[in-house]
Amino acid sequence: PSWGPAALGLSFLFLAFGALRLARFNVEIVGFDKSMFKGLPIPSAAGVVVAFVVFSDSPYVSVNIDPAFPWVLGICGLLMISSVRYDTFPRFAWDDTWNRAKLLMLATWAVTAMFYPKEAFLPLGLIYVTVGVARYVVDFVRRDALEESAESTDKGRL
Repeated sequence: PSWGPAALGLSFLFLAFGALRLARFNVEIVGFDKSMFKGLPIPSAAGVVVAFVVFSDSPYVSVNIDPAFPWVLGICGLLMISSVRYDTFPRFAWDDTWNRAKLLMLATWAVTAMFYPKEAFLPLGLIYVTVGVARYVVDFVRRDALEESAESTDKGRL
């Protein structure tokens, strides 16, 4: 499909957001938490965009999903410069429960990708994006609840 000049603008914004994310990463590299990324990693964002294009050509897609493409591009771009935390790639070790879960999810996805390559990449990317956003929302709600609890405790002491 042709979106005309809007496609060029969205593509430039996606590229600019990637450059901003890279600049922030380079500035914040001191004390870098190796278990989490701040903002959607550039390869993940690009992977979701490419997977969307490939998935839209799948024989299993019976509706026109092309109008959603600008939204995917814009949301992935904004998530790159956000403060949403994303998991890193799992370490190949069975030392903790969360890492084991990530390894099992990765193995399950890899087997699925062998049989349904066009269809496997987009769901994985969307799950990765959604988990980061859901974690951000849960952390935000918890933080507000803790602050309200602390305020009510402080008022009770007065």
